[in-house]
Amino acid sequence: MSEELTKNTKIVKTVEKQDLSNMEKKIYNYIKLNPKKVMLMSLKKFSNELDVSGGTILNFCRKVLNLEGIAELKLQLAEDLSKPEATEPVVYNSFFESLENEYYELYESIKQDIDAKKFKQFNKLINSAREIIIYDTSNGGDARIAETLLYKKGVKYTRVIDNLHFDIKRVLDMKSDDVLFVISAGNEKLEGYKQLLEICDSKIISIVDDRLNFISRKSDLTFYTKVEEHENNFSASLTYLQILLSYLEINHNN
Repeated sequence: MSEELTKNTKIVKTVEKQDLSNMEKKIYNYIKLNPKKVMLMSLKKFSNELDVSGGTILNFCRKVLNLEGIAELKLQLAEDLSKPEATEPVVYNSFFESLENEYYELYESIKQDIDAKKFKQFNKLINSAREIIIYDTSNGGDARIAETLLYKKGVKYTRVIDNLHFDIKRVLDMKSDDVLFVISAGNEKLEGYKQLLEICDSKIISIVDDRLNFISRKSDLTFYTKVEEHENNFSASLTYLQILLSYLEINHNN
């Protein structure tokens, strides 16, 4: 069972006197929930784990913890962990805290990926389409939810396909202004359909977790989230889609 630092430790006492930024909260929560793991990490491993720069972690050590760097952080953790009742089992109240971190990482990912130009292009492709076909490579039901979200926004001309193999004709019948909307596209799910998608006339919009996979290169518009899907918590792709739809303006004259 995971154990987190308690209020008996100097690190927790030091931090809880301060107002932290979102990034500082992210680093602190990781240290608090993984003290023994952090003690064994290099600065590079730590920064990769949190997807932040090494300089950001060093600034946190100096500014928030009043420590010189990662070496002093490890010494302080060792000292804290040697105290009685320094840790306690993680009670998943921490579930909500970790969920908050997951959403934070997702929104940070989206902020880095999206801009006004992409919003404008998304609006144009959706409004120009005679038909939108949604395909979810994970077969996890995201396509049906995406269809509902689009419908509620006012996009009435959508349909879902569950298998590209069985719906080849429908895809090939799409016109050049139509949109094939691919969600959670992984290479392993699309390898068999490369030839089909190469000759497909429609525009392709995709939400992917890999900038380099086939569908992201083939797409006319790609949205990228590097946050892993959390089956019991949320779908990163659908969260991304909800943000896109909040900026979508439907032209009902089309």
